[in-house]
Amino acid sequence: MMQSLIDRAAREAGPAPHPRLAPLYSSASRLAPALNRLRMVLPQDLHEHLTERMRRLDGAHWSARFWRGDASLWSGGDEAGWLGWTDPARLAAVAHRWLGLCARLRSRGRTDAVLLGMGGASLGAQVLASVLAPAQGGLRLHVLDSTNPEQVRSLQARVPVAHCLYLVASKSGGTLESTLLAQHFEDHVARVEGRQRVGQRFCAITDPGTPLHARAEAGGYAAVFLGDPRIGGRYSVLSPFGMVPLALMGHDPIAFLREAGTMRDFCGPRAHGHANVGLRLGALLGEAALMGRDKITFWADEELAPLAEWLEQLLAESTGKQGRGLVPVCGEPPGPPCRYGSDRLFVVLQGPGSPARGDERTRLGRELARAGHPVVHVRIATPYALAQEFYRWQYATAVAGHVLGVNPFDQPDVEASKQRTRGLLAQGAEPADRPAGQRWGSLLLDVGASEAGAGGAGADDVRASEPAVSDVGATDGGATDGGAGDGGAGDVGTRDAAARDAGARGAADSPAGPEQALAQWLRRGPGGYHALLFYLPRTAGTQAWLSRWQQKLRDAGGGAVTAAFGPRYLHSCGQLHKGGPACGAYLFVRMAAWADGTDGAPEPLAACHAAQAEADLRELRARGRACVSVRFGASLEQGLQDLSRLLEGALAQAAGLGGPDGPDRPGSAARAAPASLPRGARGRAEAGALA
Repeated sequence: MMQSLIDRAAREAGPAPHPRLAPLYSSASRLAPALNRLRMVLPQDLHEHLTERMRRLDGAHWSARFWRGDASLWSGGDEAGWLGWTDPARLAAVAHRWLGLCARLRSRGRTDAVLLGMGGASLGAQVLASVLAPAQGGLRLHVLDSTNPEQVRSLQARVPVAHCLYLVASKSGGTLESTLLAQHFEDHVARVEGRQRVGQRFCAITDPGTPLHARAEAGGYAAVFLGDPRIGGRYSVLSPFGMVPLALMGHDPIAFLREAGTMRDFCGPRAHGHANVGLRLGALLGEAALMGRDKITFWADEELAPLAEWLEQLLAESTGKQGRGLVPVCGEPPGPPCRYGSDRLFVVLQGPGSPARGDERTRLGRELARAGHPVVHVRIATPYALAQEFYRWQYATAVAGHVLGVNPFDQPDVEASKQRTRGLLAQGAEPADRPAGQRWGSLLLDVGASEAGAGGAGADDVRASEPAVSDVGATDGGATDGGAGDGGAGDVGTRDAAARDAGARGAADSPAGPEQALAQWLRRGPGGYHALLFYLPRTAGTQAWLSRWQQKLRDAGGGAVTAAFGPRYLHSCGQLHKGGPACGAYLFVRMAAWADGTDGAPEPLAACHAAQAEADLRELRARGRACVSVRFGASLEQGLQDLSRLLEGALAQAAGLGGPDGPDRPGSAARAAPASLPRGARGRAEAGALA
C-alpha cells in the first residue's frame, strides 16, 4: 500500500500552475493523511533551479546511494558510519529494552526530572517537553543547558530534591558543562539528603565507554542508558537521548518512533523524485543557499519555538563549514515583505492547535510569497507526528550537505573555542574589573582587534600569529567526540595574549566613541548578518529584549539578526560562526562578574561561564570576525536599559552613514553573491554535489 502511494505521488507531481510563484504540494501528503503536510511556495527562478537539481539527484541515483551508505555523496570519508539514525524500527527495538526501567524510575514519589546536557543531548528533549505535557503518572521534564549561575540557582529553587530525578546526558561523556552541572547537583543532593542518597537520584544517557559511563557506574547511578555510537549528537533525538526523557514523561516512545517510520517510508529507497519529501526539502535548502538565500528564517507557534531551536542546531552545525552554510534565524518577530532582503527563505511551523485557516504568521507568509520570497509551510498533524519532522529534517540536512559540498556529520571548528576555554580555566580567567574598553553609563564597551581594520591595529595582526585550526575531533552534538586533554593550552595562551594586546591597541588608537564604534559594527556588507550573543540568564525578560532588538535592527537595515544565549549556542550555531560564511558580526553581552558559591552559584560554574564567553570572543576575533563585547555592571536591568539607549544612538549614527547595512539597504543582501559560499566556491560545491 505504501509503495503504491509513493508511486502515485511521483506520477502526480506536476509543473507549477502559476507563472511567477510555484506552489509545490506534497502529493504524498494529500494521499496519506497520516503524513504531516508540507507546502512550498517558490519564486519561479528558485522553482526552476530546484526542478533541475531534483533531475540531477535522480540521475545520480542519490537516494539509492544514500541507503547503501555511499560516503562519496559527501566527502568520501567516514560519513557512512554516522547513519545509525536512519532506521526508526531498529531504534524502537532498542527502546523496548528499557521501557520497564523508565516505568520504575517514574515511581517512588518522583514528580520531576531535570535533564543536564548541552546541544544534541538536550535540545530534542526540550522540544518534547514543550509540545507534550506529562502523561498520567509521568514526570515533569526540565532542561538545564547552561552554566549561567542565575539559571542554575533558579532551577535549583524551583525543583525540590525530594521529588526529583536528575538525568546527565552527553554523547561524548566529557562535555565540560554537563560534567560541571553533574558535580554541582550531586553536591546539592548530598547537602540535602546525604552523600549515600546521591546515586539513587541520578541517571546517565551516554555512549558506551565514555567518562560519563564510568562516572555513573562508579557513583552508583540508578540507571545508565547507552546511545548508539553511529549516531551524532544533533541527529540523536530519536535515540535514547530523546526517547528516555519521553518515556519518563509517561509517553510511549514506540508509538512515537512509529511516526518517524512513516516519514522514513517517504524518504526511503523506494521514494523517487518529488515523492521523496526529505530529498525535495534538502534540495531546496541547498539550492536556495547557492542562490544567496541562505538565511533560513523560522516562524513557529509558541509551543514549537524549541523545534525551531533544534532545527537551528541541526542546520547550522551540519552545514556551517568550509566558508559556506545555512544561517538559521529563530525568534525574530514576523514582518511585512518590505522588511526583508532576498537572502531569506521562510519556514512556517504550525502545530495541531493552530487555526485551520492559519494565523498572522500564515497571512504574512502569503504576503511574502506574493512578493517573491520562498515560503515553506509545515503543519504537524498530532503531537506524536512531531517525530516525522525530526526525521524529515535530518534526512533533508544530509541532502543539503551534499548540495553544498560539505560533510553534514562533522563539526571541525567547534573544538577551537573549547581549547581556549580550557586554557583560560587553567590560567585563571582574567579578572572582570580589568578588561580594556570604553565606559558608557553602566556598560563597558570593547570594540577589539577585529574592528581595528577600520582604524587601528588590525585583525590581520592577530591572524598573522594564529596557526591554522586543525580538526582535533568533534564534540557532543556531532559526528565524533573530541578528547578531554589539555588541547594545547600553552599555544592558546600565546595566541590569546596577541589578540588581547591587539585589541587593546585598537581600542586605544580609535578616536570613535561607543556610539560611533557600534554604528560601524552595524554596517555589514551585502549578505551579512548580525548575531546577539547573551551570556546572561535566559528569562522571559532577556528573551523579550532580544526579540525586540532583532526586529529593530532588521527593520533599520533589512538584514538578518540572530539571537542566542551562551554557552548554549556554542553547541548549536558556534560551528557556523567559526566555520561558515565570514559575513557575521557578533555582539557579546555579559555581566562584569558573578557571585561565588556563597549564594548558591558555585565558583566552577561561574568561572566556566565567564571563560566560555571570553574564549569564543577571542576565537572569533582571531578568525577576523567583527566582534563587540559589552559588559554590564552589577544590575542586569540597568544594563539592558543602557544597552538599548546605546543601540538607539548607534542606529542614529549608522543612519547618517547610509544605514546599518550600507547604501544598498534594505535588500542589499538580495543582490549580492551568495553569502553561503566564498568567491569561486559555488562551482566546486556544485561539481562535488553532482559527482
